Amino acid sequence: RATRARHRRNTAPAPLTASVYGFGVGGGSSSPAGNVQMTGLKATYWDNTAYVADPQQLSQKPEITADHHYPIRFGAAMRYQIAPRIGLESGVRYTILNSDFTSKNANINISQNVGFLGIPVTVTYDILQAGAFSTYATAGGEVAKSIVAHDDNGSSLPHPWQLSVQAAVGMQYGITENIG
Repeated sequence: RATRARHRRNTAPAPLTASVYGFGVGGGSSSPAGNVQMTGLKATYWDNTAYVADPQQLSQKPEITADHHYPIRFGAAMRYQIAPRIGLESGVRYTILNSDFTSKNANINISQNVGFLGIPVTVTYDILQAGAFSTYATAGGEVAKSIVAHDDNGSSLPHPWQLSVQAAVGMQYGITENIG
């Protein structure tokens, strides 16, 4: 009887589960600055602070490089099992974004830090389960509000709302009944 009851519990997921997570990786990517408007010899940063270069010192427009570091994200989520293979997940998450903007020929060196508080909503589908291994697919979105936004010049940046969509396919190995 104990074996039969345990088997039922593993095949029929709990209707409501919770999780806590965090992830982030150091490093980043460099690219021409997409959030900096270039007009003549003046580079305008999005906080409307103008950085003007002396035309005698420049033979061309300032070349601004953006180094966007990988985001750091942590949060908590609850999942409600709608059907045996389908779940609805939501919670709260905080994301930290850091970027560095530099230009050698215009003497620009600025760091920007932005923190978003968001509410994600995701539908999950359990594709296959074989022993402790399982595969799944997710799709959903998030609405987030910038609650911290500043650069190292002390300028406060705008606090916009942000919408995003996501989709993923993944695998999980269940270490124990409740940890995977």
